[in-house]
Amino acid sequence: MTTPNILSTQWHVYQGTGQTCEICGCPARPLVDYKPDRRPTDRQQHHATEGPAASRWEKRWKTPKGWKTEPICRHRRGHRQREERPRITEGVRQMLAAAAAMSAAGAKTTDICRKVGTSGHLFWEAKHRHMMLWSELVAQSQAMLNVLAETRKSDVPRRSFSPVLAELKVATNPQGALAGTVGTGQTLWNFFAKTYVPMRLIGRSKATVISYKVAISRLCQYAGRAVTLGDLTDEFVSGFMARMLEKGASAPTVNCKRRCIMALWRFAYRRKDKDGRRLVAEMPEVEKLKEFKRVPVAWTVEEISRLLARAAKEPGTIGDVPARSWWKGLILFLYYTGARINAALQIRRDDLALTPEGGYVLVRAEYQKQKADQQFNLSSECAQAVLEVLGDRDGRVFVWPGDRRRLDRTFRQMLLDAGLSPGVGACPLFHKMRKTSATQIAAKLGRAAACDHLGHSCMSVTERYLDPRQMPNVRAADVLPAPIVAEPSVGTDTAA
Repeated sequence: MTTPNILSTQWHVYQGTGQTCEICGCPARPLVDYKPDRRPTDRQQHHATEGPAASRWEKRWKTPKGWKTEPICRHRRGHRQREERPRITEGVRQMLAAAAAMSAAGAKTTDICRKVGTSGHLFWEAKHRHMMLWSELVAQSQAMLNVLAETRKSDVPRRSFSPVLAELKVATNPQGALAGTVGTGQTLWNFFAKTYVPMRLIGRSKATVISYKVAISRLCQYAGRAVTLGDLTDEFVSGFMARMLEKGASAPTVNCKRRCIMALWRFAYRRKDKDGRRLVAEMPEVEKLKEFKRVPVAWTVEEISRLLARAAKEPGTIGDVPARSWWKGLILFLYYTGARINAALQIRRDDLALTPEGGYVLVRAEYQKQKADQQFNLSSECAQAVLEVLGDRDGRVFVWPGDRRRLDRTFRQMLLDAGLSPGVGACPLFHKMRKTSATQIAAKLGRAAACDHLGHSCMSVTERYLDPRQMPNVRAADVLPAPIVAEPSVGTDTAA
């Protein structure tokens, strides 16, 4: 009998005396006959990768609801194989592709189900019903994971399945703008990892590096293959931006991806290879999209009072501090300093010089976006609230035991309970408190004081934080001097 070349996921029956199946190499198991008038013999061996031993005429596999049996034609003797290729919808195929990428990267089943938006039972059933497709997708994802680790000269974390998922989308996009073509020069991923990161992103935040990676992944997904430096043309990048707009991305989002790609492109244009030739032949000339200018919206003092009243009703504790005291201290601290939430959460006892009558706080440059220290004076009410949160502890003042998403959700619910708008766009929630602090200072001391308070480098950035509804309303008629209008004298011939 000729042994056919089949996949390990194909069902087959092996009749032999060896301890290993000659078809797939797996250990053979005794045949179990479920017919009452039949008994298993030593020469009848069985192997089926879908489940444990079954009869010669049945295939048996395990489901979450128990073992399932399916009859097979009795007239097929000797070596039997049955290739299962059930019909599959495009939605199930995309779900399995995403799940395979996450599984290859080491994600747990619970994380996979949450990410693809399905239950564990449905995911298990789809995976085992389309076992051949699942095995192929897992192998493809694992190969891509190895390529990424080798290309970027670093081991990809086992739980970092997002880059693998992005590369999988690239490989399964035959309608890409550059699908079926071969690029010239090194890939954009390779240039980013080996040249741009060591030379241009030293000391930058993790969020900055992630923004570049997302932009490159989206560009490769649009292209349908790995983008090379030779593929960077004005037409290609402009088409990528137009495609993002068609899919519903906003102009600021598209400009953010464009900014990252243009930075890589300009840096590659200034670099030369060993032969003295530029890595990119031309400079980019892709225009930036026009963005809508929105009017800044800040909370009023009366709304901040309502928020503090809602915070006073917050039940439970945060660590060993009552939740009402913790939120009161954080809200007052953000209001009087205008600090960013990430910097506020890093304030330590050593940065404070407080008394019940007031004091000041030092926000260190390590946690500031502008990389500069700032010192703020605090009122007596704010100082007492911060001291109540700190107590006798050392270390950080505002210790949040959960993650950042939970913090945002809790604050959003407090705002809704107080009847306030959390805000929309790029600066909602805590950043709206920064707008409120800047608006109140600009209304009392002027825009220059607000710019210094926020630590901005120029006044144009501060203008995006000032709510015009709360600024002093000065009419042009009240400021412009009135010119002297000469009255005609009596008896003068006006007709002449």
